[in-house]
Amino acid sequence: MSGDVIIAEIEKNARDVLRVTLGQYRGYDIVGCRVWAQGDDGPVPTRAGFAIQPNKLDALIEALQMARAEGVAIGWLPDVPA
Repeated sequence: MSGDVIIAEIEKNARDVLRVTLGQYRGYDIVGCRVWAQGDDGPVPTRAGFAIQPNKLDALIEALQMARAEGVAIGWLPDVPA
């Protein structure tokens, strides 16, 4: 998946980041969400992650918004986004 466009990197912990990308795999357009770990020669992708078709992105965003709302409801998250 070389040539991916990095959309965002979200710190997971002191060594790892969650990288959101747009790219292609075997001729298919994909949205990738993968954990990258710090290796000896820089960041390397791990097996942790997933790729979805772009037409599924709205459903993923909706699911994440529902998870956030539930996190607020049970007190895990503040009512106002950081």
